[in-house]
Amino acid sequence: IWDEQDNVCFQVDREFLTWGKTLRVRDAQGRLCATVHHVPFSIPCSFELETAGGTLELDRHFSLFSRSYSIDSLGWEVEGDFFGVDYAITKGSQTVARMEKAWPAFHDRYRLEIADPADAIAALCTVLAIDCCDEHHQN
Repeated sequence: IWDEQDNVCFQVDREFLTWGKTLRVRDAQGRLCATVHHVPFSIPCSFELETAGGTLELDRHFSLFSRSYSIDSLGWEVEGDFFGVDYAITKGSQTVARMEKAWPAFHDRYRLEIADPADAIAALCTVLAIDCCDEHHQN
């Protein structure tokens, strides 16, 4: 994961041999920053996001014409368009972050704009979880 100047900020490794998909987020020096874990058999889709601040739960909500998630413990609502290309993370009337799928891309690439750097890890984990959820529903 790179910043605007193409400097490596984070690395994401997938852990195999676990129930549910598990991703480990490491900083540029290789230190563990967070873990994203799909809760097996959750309907429609839930993830545990483990950060230095504690464990957060990202839940997907049923919606016909958009993609909707929440992290209740942070008061975050995540709304995406029908195609899963553009998302906004809000807390009340404040925008926490915006993300959009970057095109063209051979892999899943997202552009993430975060209002407060203190929210960077939680917002990044949210993007990773949503990408996993989309992949899970496509398979």
